[in-house]
Amino acid sequence: MAAIVGPVEYALSGGFTFLGIHFDNGLQLMAVLASVFHIIGFWLPLCFIRERPRAAKRQSNLFREMSIAFRNPAFVTMLGVTCLLPLGVVFVTTGLPYLCTEILEREEGQPGLVRKSSLLFV
Repeated sequence: MAAIVGPVEYALSGGFTFLGIHFDNGLQLMAVLASVFHIIGFWLPLCFIRERPRAAKRQSNLFREMSIAFRNPAFVTMLGVTCLLPLGVVFVTTGLPYLCTEILEREEGQPGLVRKSSLLFV
């Protein structure tokens, strides 16, 4: 569905009426269709999946369960990745403006990759 948003938006950019409802552009139609598909997709499992009755709960100890989890090497690896990956994304997104404006830009007559822009971004 995501692949057809662009062509539908372009084809219906002038607006249209569908079933008595006026849409100003194709993006509005795609939003309605996406919401209908999401509602159907969320309700289908509720209609066809039946849960088994729950077994009786047993007492658990938080520290015992955490020690079991941390003895699993796959869990420790997954924990490290899920903690460090967002940190890397933050470093890139906060460092990119500095890289673009201070390192890559050049003044007139100076070495650098990109000529300094006179536009100010607020």
